[in-house]
Amino acid sequence: MDLLDEEIEREAASTSRQSNHHDNDSDFMNREATEVEILMNHRVRISRTRRMNWYLDFHDCFIRLTGPDTTGKKPFQIGGVVTKDGDKLEPKEEFKISSTTTCLFFSKYYKMSFILDFSPSIFVADGVGDILYTNMMPCVEKMLRELVYQLKFMLL
Repeated sequence: MDLLDEEIEREAASTSRQSNHHDNDSDFMNREATEVEILMNHRVRISRTRRMNWYLDFHDCFIRLTGPDTTGKKPFQIGGVVTKDGDKLEPKEEFKISSTTTCLFFSKYYKMSFILDFSPSIFVADGVGDILYTNMMPCVEKMLRELVYQLKFMLL
């Protein structure tokens, strides 16, 4: 387990895979979710294992949209849902996670590593008189600019 994960308990799914609504709740609706947007806590390691555990824990369960977690104790927050019919979402509505549901995981922070070889050989002229360094730096700068962009997420 990653050191960052030790402080956050694994979120448990509801004990029942049935909907949590009551018959007298006339405002209640539930639909199948085709896409769920999930914001990961910044202390949770962004790993395939953590994401798969969340999916398996909540597969065939009902979820609700929740407000932002200001305490920082929840490892995952449901940030958005797209339903099969595409209708407007209701506040008390529950959404079923099925095998056809696509889960998109987002994080506030991502770690990236680049290894660039700036050895003396890149400062040598090639056959047409160009220096590799002068051609490479604009490409590296362009790649970094296009790679990093701000994502507007509902809970942020």
